[in-house]
Amino acid sequence: MKLLIDANRTNHAPWIEQAEKLWDLGPVALVTDGTEPTDYLLLVDGAKTNHRQREVQRAVMSCWAGADGILASGHLPDSVPIIRAMDDGMALGMRDYVVGAFLHHVGRFNSHKKHMQNASWQPQQPQLAHGMKIAILGYGRLGKFVGDTLQALGCNIHGVVRKTKPNHESSAVIHEFTNWQGALEGAGALINLLPSTAQTEQLVASDMLNHLADGAVFINAGRGATLREDSLIPWLEKHPENEAILDVFTTEPLPKDHPFWQHPNILVTPHVASCSRPEWTLPELFSRARQHAGGCHIAGIVRREQGY
Repeated sequence: MKLLIDANRTNHAPWIEQAEKLWDLGPVALVTDGTEPTDYLLLVDGAKTNHRQREVQRAVMSCWAGADGILASGHLPDSVPIIRAMDDGMALGMRDYVVGAFLHHVGRFNSHKKHMQNASWQPQQPQLAHGMKIAILGYGRLGKFVGDTLQALGCNIHGVVRKTKPNHESSAVIHEFTNWQGALEGAGALINLLPSTAQTEQLVASDMLNHLADGAVFINAGRGATLREDSLIPWLEKHPENEAILDVFTTEPLPKDHPFWQHPNILVTPHVASCSRPEWTLPELFSRARQHAGGCHIAGIVRREQGY
């Protein structure tokens, strides 16, 4: 079975080399135009070529967990299944980012940095993670991975999901979105891991943020479109001890004149929370592709109607 790779030979050389080494179902080639037929199409960094006229007989494989970008591009055939990345490397990266951001906040490192710039010795008692209520919007695979680690620190986790599943195995308290208030009320941290869909667009706004405790942190590592950006700074101004750590934005790269860059209680990172890595992503992705080629049902098929 033929694999075509949509990638830049210079920028994505490690991905191409790894794919050529690991794909054992047939020939491998780089995309040269938008019409050459293939069994599987691998998107290393989104659909850089327009593939709408391409005959993809089996499936498209994306090396990223999010599907909003490739769906919005309009560059893929409508009827072809899309297999998204869901390897442990991405889960580990998300865990490291979110837990690190949370501990950065409870340790008051942002405040210490401000005082350091003035050579000012100002002891401030850190918060304790133990016993703190944390709300996680989007408690799927990544959310549970993050939540389990925070629970090991003694945090009380409240996960918010679109719909609860029967026999959901989690020691966290699970809320459906119809009862998000119960999850957020008095929480010391709100972690947003939601995908970008029509239902989640600008979902996080003042009404949610105002349910959090004084001194809370908002961590956005999901999708930028899920936050109503103009609601964030007023919330921070109203609660000077609150902070926001943001990895994703409505417009990326974040424009140089955006007020988030200059706000003292906001930390901006350039969409690095959960990166794909060829040594982690491709072996797992190709393993599911082999199962798919054999007619097996696999996890990680994008539900186009839901946007993820």
